[in-house]
Amino acid sequence: MLPEGIGEAEVTDFVEGSQATKVKEVNATLHFGLTREVAWELGPFHIHYAEEHPYGVRFVMVTGEDRSDVDGATDLLARFLQPVSADDLLRAVDEADSIEDRRASLVRAGVGAPLTLDEPFFRRITDAMCDRTGEIREGGLWAAVYAFWPELLPLIAEMGTSDPEESLRDQAASVADLMRREGGGQ
Repeated sequence: MLPEGIGEAEVTDFVEGSQATKVKEVNATLHFGLTREVAWELGPFHIHYAEEHPYGVRFVMVTGEDRSDVDGATDLLARFLQPVSADDLLRAVDEADSIEDRRASLVRAGVGAPLTLDEPFFRRITDAMCDRTGEIREGGLWAAVYAFWPELLPLIAEMGTSDPEESLRDQAASVADLMRREGGGQ
């Protein structure tokens, strides 16, 4: 996840300075989800820049077939872009002083979560998904969407059948279906 003050212009300058080729540029108007995505191809991997709505979370990720290529590109990007640290993401969840701040910090934590299950992130996401406040449960659900860990699927599926709010039940059921189709629920 990118820190304040670092956005698409900085990512573009870095990536295009590396002779990457832009292969995707999408703008969307959504209530919740990605509103902007740009992707570049650079040799054996792709670099993706995205913006999330409604919290304006900006992030970069690297995809590719060879894990060592992806790891090398990710390390290089991290040195240049200086992403928000895991500790800062978790601290923001813990120190949020309003429902809206906590919900937003949960979404940011989901975006910045490691690729594989990480207990501190997992605990905060699942605690939020079980919170008594609907807005917090929604923040937890969207954090789970971004983390996309198979270990979250049982709780997401349960939310999809038993959350007290119909809109959250519907969202969770859709997420559970997506995870099963996309392999996030293996």
